[in-house]
Amino acid sequence: MHFQKLTTRASLIVLMLGLFASLSLTSCGAVAPTEQGDIEEVPGPFAFTGGRTLHPDLFTKAGHYLSTRQAEKAEATYRELIEIEPSNENAHIGLGSSLFLQERYDEALAAYKEASHMAPESVEATIGQATVAHAAGDLENSLDLYSKAIDLDESNADAHWGKAITLAALGRMQPAIAHLERVLELAPETALADQAQAKIDELEAAAGP
Repeated sequence: MHFQKLTTRASLIVLMLGLFASLSLTSCGAVAPTEQGDIEEVPGPFAFTGGRTLHPDLFTKAGHYLSTRQAEKAEATYRELIEIEPSNENAHIGLGSSLFLQERYDEALAAYKEASHMAPESVEATIGQATVAHAAGDLENSLDLYSKAIDLDESNADAHWGKAITLAALGRMQPAIAHLERVLELAPETALADQAQAKIDELEAAAGP
């Protein structure tokens, strides 16, 4: 049971860092794309879908801290950004992710909800809420939120990954595998795809012949 909890937490961290790798920044009119699912090293400059910022240097700095799991430094930088740009939903998403990595789930949830309030169609904010719900053990709510994220953007590999690990935690192995296979289709030749294939192998081995 303890191993299963550790495995699930590792999967959630993969999702949280993969979520950041899947975002792209519209910064001062210039878009810097990143590769969805590249969770080992998140490239800079770091930024986000859905808005412009006059402070790309701070977003880059915050994203670097988050991708290298320097969560307290990331939190401080995102809070600085929110002071400057309080209506930037992506700063709130970043704050939520930095709080999540510190296991401050109530605060993380509040940050993601604030981002969703600002941008109801934000897939990233919805995934963030789903990930917090999973970590808190509210698996059915987590499943509903991942499903909502997929409804918002069916092509989002992170949403399928999150729904898959939640289904697996609920013992629904075949639907979990189906969503993992969708990850392979959406994000081929990425670190997220490697994680998905490893999870498929694990679930199939557990199911036996």
